[in-house]
Amino acid sequence: MPVRRRTAWRVAILLAAAAGIRPAAQSPTLADVLARAGAYVLQLERNISGTVVEEHYIQDLTRLGGGLPARGPGIQTTREHRELKSDVLLVRPEGADRYIQFRDVFEVDGKPVRDRDDRLATLFLHPAPSATEQLQEIREDSARYNLGNISRDLNVPVLALMFLHPEHQPRFAFTLEGTGRTGQPWEIEYREVQPDTLIRTTGGRDLPVRGRFRIEPVSGRVLMSELVAENEAVHADVTVTYELNATLGFFVPTEMRESVGTRNGTLEIKGRATYTRLRRFQITTDEKIQ
Repeated sequence: MPVRRRTAWRVAILLAAAAGIRPAAQSPTLADVLARAGAYVLQLERNISGTVVEEHYIQDLTRLGGGLPARGPGIQTTREHRELKSDVLLVRPEGADRYIQFRDVFEVDGKPVRDRDDRLATLFLHPAPSATEQLQEIREDSARYNLGNISRDLNVPVLALMFLHPEHQPRFAFTLEGTGRTGQPWEIEYREVQPDTLIRTTGGRDLPVRGRFRIEPVSGRVLMSELVAENEAVHADVTVTYELNATLGFFVPTEMRESVGTRNGTLEIKGRATYTRLRRFQITTDEKIQ
């Protein structure tokens, strides 16, 4: 009889312990998080394609005279400062396979841009014959007020998100930094490994990019992006942070920091842009963004 009682108690204790056990939530894999991030980017494109945000962009340029390397006494240094105010919007030209960001500059160093309406009409109401040509015109127009003689069209806030698009992810190698805990953002590095890169030099050569993303593993939302592009002559680093817009209900860029320079140290450009007044827009036939 005593043996039976001990056995009964032992079974009861085991059953009680088992009832309190909950299977641990399975951590997502890197492939899971990248798939969620890809779906998030597709949804974000749809969300922000009808919005415009005001950008306040400060650029500072430092140039060493004579194009000499950054060493030795007596090198003359010149500096330039520029402040741009723009409307930034995501557009998809007719026939194009992707969205592209357009920077509509309306003020340069406190002075209004005079030909703004004419430029908008040319780009959108009387576009180039092909989508490829129109995309190139939009890129060039978005960069027309940048400081320096380095061609810079990487300084648009959501450019790096293109690399997470499901269509483009196979072009990249992704690696996870750290352990990848479910309750914390993941730091994911990326590196473009396929030829015919998404970004090209002005001479049409490949320009592979690398960088990292900070991603919420469960939702796939991107909290930060970093884009690094470099070749034998120049380097560029663009970092963007995102925050939740309570009115629209999705994450949007709030700050962009840019660092561009020549390899020999003769030119350096630092930029910082902030984003406010996010709103819905439409392009009307009177050539204004509203």
